[in-house]
Amino acid sequence: MSIAPTFMKTRAQIAYEAYFEAAGGKSLATGQPLPQWDALSPEIRAAWEAAAVAVMKSVGQDIIRYAE
Repeated sequence: MSIAPTFMKTRAQIAYEAYFEAAGGKSLATGQPLPQWDALSPEIRAAWEAAAVAVMKSVGQDIIRYAE
């Protein structure tokens, strides 16, 4: 895994690394080893960023809803 401090990582990298750890470093679909974040293509990184943004939007909506 990357040694970058969490505050220097993108939301996407944090999410991917959490998946990597939870899956034991292997794809849950194929069983193949997962690449490190730095080895992912820009397209895959962008997809992880989109997923992270979607989660953050959902969390933000929950916070607003529960604050009302």
